[in-house]
Amino acid sequence: MSRDWRAAYEQVAVTVLDGAPAARPLLAGFNTCVDHVYRLEPPGLDRLTPAAQAAHEPLAALSGEPLAALSGEVLRRILDGRDGEVFVPAPQLRPALDELLGPPAARQVGGTGAQAAWVLAVLNAPSVLALADRSTEQLAVLHPGIGLCDDGSVRPVAGTAARGTPIKPPHYILEYAAGTRWHAGTVRRSSRIIVRLAEDGIERDDTFAALGPTLAETAGAGLVSGLNGVPDADHAARAWLRDLAASWRASGLPWVHLELAEYPRPGALAEVSAAYAGIAHTLGLSLAELAIIRPGGDPAAAARELAEHYRFDRVFVHADTWSLVVHRGDPEPAAGALRIGNLLAASRARHGGPTADLGLDPTVTFTDDRPVGRPLGDGWRTECVPTPYLSRPAATIGLGDTFVAGVLLAGCLDVPLKPFVRLSPGDIP
Repeated sequence: MSRDWRAAYEQVAVTVLDGAPAARPLLAGFNTCVDHVYRLEPPGLDRLTPAAQAAHEPLAALSGEPLAALSGEVLRRILDGRDGEVFVPAPQLRPALDELLGPPAARQVGGTGAQAAWVLAVLNAPSVLALADRSTEQLAVLHPGIGLCDDGSVRPVAGTAARGTPIKPPHYILEYAAGTRWHAGTVRRSSRIIVRLAEDGIERDDTFAALGPTLAETAGAGLVSGLNGVPDADHAARAWLRDLAASWRASGLPWVHLELAEYPRPGALAEVSAAYAGIAHTLGLSLAELAIIRPGGDPAAAARELAEHYRFDRVFVHADTWSLVVHRGDPEPAAGALRIGNLLAASRARHGGPTADLGLDPTVTFTDDRPVGRPLGDGWRTECVPTPYLSRPAATIGLGDTFVAGVLLAGCLDVPLKPFVRLSPGDIP
């Protein structure tokens, strides 16, 4: 079977650009931070090597030489083709890490909710972000059009006065490109590693929470994320966020989405999913995260197990070259949400940041090596759509968050998704 995926994504771009300004707002949180972004070229990789060679124990031990253990973990992941988050509860490492890495290539906003809000703001789609940290440093990296709650109303970042000082260390984003050669080998896969030096907690924005039920009446979707930054002992923060998400659903918000992430403790992915059973309509996670919570086998079958076990209506999974959703509804809207998420992520990969230029790079490819869309039994089915894939993207940070933004934008659009080219039943991907 052949399909003109490029033409299909051009059609999606028109739908998004035409509909975004009239979309219903996205409510988003809850882990906003400042990212220091580094592009690891051969000299940077070479600087990490001597530090890594000084390590005498695994990263988890954190005694002795934590900087060496951290460097070793980063290099192992790069050589193995793995990415994800590395959590080292050692904020005292910041000066040494700054010296080792040098000046960042960029400083930008971090956190899934904030990244999603940034993506939508660039498209002139509305969003409201939970933000307790109103420091100059944090506000400076936010898009001026993102909405914040202040004095009982929503106003843009551009109209919000800074106050307070930052209490969180920055996140270190280490990006690397496939094919980069250095003395220890060749980078296998373009991706990024996120280094966190502290458990940041959540953005416990009480003004946002107070306005939540009112905002939910007219919003299109709500995004819950950032629970991997909450200390296990902080039960109050977890309860606050869970109650807020439950109030969204009780107020009629049509779509509450829980986005997972990499957690430092085994079992946390399942615990978070269980905590939002019956509250979140949908779950989102990467293929790597799916393999942790449901190891081995077919990803569509594993995603269906998650949906049934934790009572989610849909589960979205994003990988490098494809994305899929398991659901029990109309295939077209489900696949349409995937296409919007894929397109926005591909556009960001091409340009290095959120963009309204949704044209495809001439070098993108569309894989045929992906899960097959099909019925899964008991009314469940899966749709799987290839991503416009770039082997050497301009940036990799935020691509998963951008995919999430696109999927949720599909639910916020006030215009219907234009029909995709229909295939015969035997050709459904």
